Amino acid sequence: MPRQNTPIISVREALHRLDSDPRTVFIDIRDYTDYNLGHISSAINIPLWKFEHGNHLLRNSNRYIIYCEHGGTSMQIAMQLIREGIHAETLAGGYTAYKQYVTTHRY
Repeated sequence: MPRQNTPIISVREALHRLDSDPRTVFIDIRDYTDYNLGHISSAINIPLWKFEHGNHLLRNSNRYIIYCEHGGTSMQIAMQLIREGIHAETLAGGYTAYKQYVTTHRY
C-alpha cells in the first residue's frame, strides 16, 4: 500500500483559510481541561479518545484542520480521517505554534 502524505498547513495559511473558506473547521483534539485553558477561538473540541473509538461524526463537506499541543498526535488523526475520505490537514506545530504566531503577529 502506498504511503499517504499528511497535508500540513502553517498557522498563517490556516488562519487565512478560516477567513476565506466557510467550510474550514478547526478541531482541537486535546482533552477538555487543556481545551478550556485555551484554544483557537473558533475551534470545536473533539478529544482524542472519540477518534480512537470512531465517535467523531465529521461531515465530508467540511475541510478540517486538526490540532493538538504540538502537532504529532493531530497528524495521526488527520491520516485516519483522510483514509475515511474526509478532507483533513494538521496544524504545523499545533496549539503551541498558534499561540506563538498570534503573540508575534497580533492576529
